[in-house]
Amino acid sequence: MSEKVSEQQGKTGGRDHRVNTPPDETPRKKDKETVIREQRGRVCRYCKLGVEEGACVCPHCNRHQNPFWEHIQHIGILVSLVMMVIAFFKLREASRERVAASFSLDLAQRALADAKDALGRGERAIQQLQDLAKTSGAITLQLVKTSDRWSGFSYEEQENAREAITELMRTVGIPVGDVNTLVESTGWYRWTEWDYVCYILGGPSIPDALPQGRIKEWEELRGRGLAQVARPEEVRRFLESCGILTAEGEELILDYEYYIRHHEQRRPDVWKNREEWKHLRRTK
Repeated sequence: MSEKVSEQQGKTGGRDHRVNTPPDETPRKKDKETVIREQRGRVCRYCKLGVEEGACVCPHCNRHQNPFWEHIQHIGILVSLVMMVIAFFKLREASRERVAASFSLDLAQRALADAKDALGRGERAIQQLQDLAKTSGAITLQLVKTSDRWSGFSYEEQENAREAITELMRTVGIPVGDVNTLVESTGWYRWTEWDYVCYILGGPSIPDALPQGRIKEWEELRGRGLAQVARPEEVRRFLESCGILTAEGEELILDYEYYIRHHEQRRPDVWKNREEWKHLRRTK
């Protein structure tokens, strides 16, 4: 091999005639980006694929080629994340408030149920008290009115007892109409009507002015009982037929009619002295 070199050097005069290419003139291999740019004009900033000249968005990765808009997208994403975090905390706070409101509502409903239960017990207690007042009041009124008919309680005592009992019933909440109905159911007014008939007809004994033949009819009028107490017109007709109806007797019958309508005395002072009525005498 050295012989060939020596031979070649001899042909060239002993000089090395190889071509030396300067470093800066050595051919360089073009990179992919440069090739694509030369072929299509420009490449994407991110995926390095070619894009048309003047394109704003890469058709391959869909990313904007202007850095400003890319930053805007990043800012938008960041703002969205911040809003999501805020929304999360707001939602959690709202959830806590909802739980607290639900708990408060549950407590309120329980309190309302307890109040209704207490109200129901109170209403039942009031009803029981009213029933007791009605029962005891009715018994007391009957005892006062029927105790020893001819020498029992005076008129003032009876009226005071009735007023006290009816006032007590009104105090415990019994309506006035129910109180009046209860008083009437005891026979209180009927007993007074029966007293009117008895005293107008002369009291407990047969009057001297009464004709002997009318005694049986007289006893029948007085003995009917509370269910069929003689009415004022019946008493008037009987006294007229017997000839013993006086002006004073007529006033007493008017008092009787007034009491039936109003359940109170037209002339209280006269009624108080009913045992002293002396109106029966002959008019013929």
